[in-house]
Amino acid sequence: MGSDLIQNLAEKTGLSQEDISSKLAEYLPGVVDKFTTDGTIPEGGLLEKGLEFFQGKFS
Repeated sequence: MGSDLIQNLAEKTGLSQEDISSKLAEYLPGVVDKFTTDGTIPEGGLLEKGLEFFQGKFS
């Protein structure tokens, strides 16, 4: 994930970029595991679903 995305998430959630990076490191492996059942990437919307998940965790 690039710094632009982390900055964007920080602005949207009101958290610092350091907090966002820490939370991503904590939750990202589980999100990837959850949304790639059977080791396959579902059709469309994976990024949006992941961002929705993170926004719920940061609120």
